[in-house]
Amino acid sequence: MLYDFSLTEVELLLNWQSLIECAFLNKILPLLTALGNYSLLWLTVAATMLFFPAYRRCSLAIFLAIIFCFLLGNLCLKPLIDRPRPFEINTGVFLLINAPTDASFPSGHSLHAFAAATVVFCANRKLGATALFVAFLIAFSRFYLLVHYPTDILAGIALGAFLGLTAWKISRILISKLGINCE
Repeated sequence: MLYDFSLTEVELLLNWQSLIECAFLNKILPLLTALGNYSLLWLTVAATMLFFPAYRRCSLAIFLAIIFCFLLGNLCLKPLIDRPRPFEINTGVFLLINAPTDASFPSGHSLHAFAAATVVFCANRKLGATALFVAFLIAFSRFYLLVHYPTDILAGIALGAFLGLTAWKISRILISKLGINCE
């Protein structure tokens, strides 16, 4: 049987949060985490990019990355691993957001954010740096708000970056085969 790091990670979360918790973060981080809800931020970015031929490949790749994240992360890994969330282990935790109802591993917000941000970075380093910063803030918010363990977030980041790169590579093939104008 594998060692369950959940209790150790809950202690780590609570210790870190007690060091950095403040009224400002309590107000701003629920708003930042909401940017990642249902990938609406990233879907809006991708939809907007469709109007600019130079960014159509990026748009297609973001859509692909989000689909990959949903299929692998939300439909496969979360139900398969079925890890309880930190607030389910330590029921004395007061949440600043509505309690998520799905499993904890991997962090879907981190997964989707880093997949999309990685795609944007592949298309344009300057815009990509901004997208990666936003993705980092979203991932950090999940840690701060006590809805994910650090390993959930790290797995989401790593898998998201991988799926973003994969979507970027596949998008080149699809653009070529479908004859989409990207100039």
